[in-house]
Amino acid sequence: MTPTAVTDTSMESKPLFYANTYTGSAFAGVLVLKVMLRALFGAVYWVLKVLKITFSRGKDAVCEVLKVMKKAFFEGKGSGKTMRAPGRPFCISRSTFASNPKAYFRKLYSDGL
Repeated sequence: MTPTAVTDTSMESKPLFYANTYTGSAFAGVLVLKVMLRALFGAVYWVLKVLKITFSRGKDAVCEVLKVMKKAFFEGKGSGKTMRAPGRPFCISRSTFASNPKAYFRKLYSDGL
């Protein structure tokens, strides 16, 4: 079917970009780009904030678990009471020191501390 003279005018090729009709499109494109960037960076900000809160709470939980493990494994029940060792930077059993303090100090001086 061949086009008639009436339809020939509608089939002419026209440029896709009309200078007069699309003057605001560049401005609209910039606005859309700005809005998209703000939305993207806003989302990134909130994701980072949530991760920071989560990991800081996770760190607290790990510290609490380590404290419990330290109490369970390294602070033995033993005889119970301990005291700071005189002249040394650690704790000793109070019953050991009370049973013979003279021997403790002799050993302390013989070690040169």
